[in-house]
Amino acid sequence: PNHIWIFNRLSLLKLTLECLNTVSQYWYNSPSFDAIFQTTLNTIKSLDVPKSLKSLLEQVQASIESGISRPKPILQVLRRKPKSVKFFEPQFDNDYQPGKRKAPNKTQGEMMKLKHKHKRELKGAIREIRKDTKFLARQKLKEQLTRDGERKRKVKQIEGWLQEQQHDMKMEKIRKRK
Repeated sequence: PNHIWIFNRLSLLKLTLECLNTVSQYWYNSPSFDAIFQTTLNTIKSLDVPKSLKSLLEQVQASIESGISRPKPILQVLRRKPKSVKFFEPQFDNDYQPGKRKAPNKTQGEMMKLKHKHKRELKGAIREIRKDTKFLARQKLKEQLTRDGERKRKVKQIEGWLQEQQHDMKMEKIRKRK
């Protein structure tokens, strides 16, 4: 049982070293490579491993050291002008007239007028369409009511005629019995 435990620990160590090697190669060009792997390098240097893993450990250590020792790109300050802080102070217009909309220039003023006119006409058209649909609905209802009334009248007329027929048949039977 003790041999299995040691074998498992060594296989886990080998797997960890292989993963470290892969990750260090993957992150090699990252500007923060040394910040990420400096503590890992210190830990690897303090490890005491058997001869079978020594070459892999040295390979990982060399890979990390080459990434840490390579020259880093120099960070430069951006050359553009910083944005000013926005103030939330109100802007006052000396030519303000309530109820009037003011446009910055003539073309935008015309566009605003056209939009306003279009909106007003659209509302009017929608209002007219609603009136028309209400009128059509009332007309259809009137027609339906007249058809229903006529149908009721005809049904009553037929029922009356059938009752007369039935009455006549009963009277005929009574006469035949006498």
